[in-house]
Amino acid sequence: MEEAVSGLSRLGLNEYESRAYAALVGLGEGTARQIHEASGVPRPRVYDIIESLASKGFVEVGRGTPLCYRAVEPLTVISKLRKDFEDASKDVMGNLDRLRVEAVRKVSPVWYIRGEWSIRSRLSELVDRASEELQVLCARPGSLKDLAAHLSAVSSVKSVTCIVTEGASSFRGRLGKARLFETTQDCKTVMHGIFKSDLLTSRVDLGGASYRMEYLIVADGRESMMVYEANGERTAVVIELPFVTHLQQSLVQRIAEDSKEIP
Repeated sequence: MEEAVSGLSRLGLNEYESRAYAALVGLGEGTARQIHEASGVPRPRVYDIIESLASKGFVEVGRGTPLCYRAVEPLTVISKLRKDFEDASKDVMGNLDRLRVEAVRKVSPVWYIRGEWSIRSRLSELVDRASEELQVLCARPGSLKDLAAHLSAVSSVKSVTCIVTEGASSFRGRLGKARLFETTQDCKTVMHGIFKSDLLTSRVDLGGASYRMEYLIVADGRESMMVYEANGERTAVVIELPFVTHLQQSLVQRIAEDSKEIP
């Protein structure tokens, strides 16, 4: 029953409505007392909850003493809830779009993103939005597995360069038309000379925090996204400042020049 209650709640019913309706489906038909006992809805609330469900067309009310109730066919109810949800979603999107057009946009060149879903969503947007070129510098090759299919799909219409620190051969044939490179010792020496540490393969302690880079993606030299761990928490920073993204693009190009291309 709990799974059904959870699903109904996601479709728009409140918890008590979800419990009462699910209980009625299980009972076939029942009185307020039986609904209370089967659903756990407090007895004083059963009548107004059933009234709410009846007004939505989800419960039928029988005559008699005491009153008896019956659930409307679940397929009918779910179809109605789905339609209401879709209609509400369209209305909200329309209202939000109007707000976005009317608002004066405040441009920030740096955005921090947390949460796996948010990171994946923003990454997908970045890959799709690039019009000409994508450069990927992957410090933890395992992370490239999650990107491989998407990069392969766009590599037929965009220039895609992928650089990994090790195990590049395992990605051969999985990245479409993308150029694939693996860093060499010369490359690591150059990086150490610039950053005074092995930034690509080890943790870096700065300002009392421990950082470890996963990957950097630069799109058209105008926007970048770096995913990294900070004290064990996966975080991303998106930069839309042309001066910084140009420097990042130049760095990735230099690393590619010092790396070995995998045919």
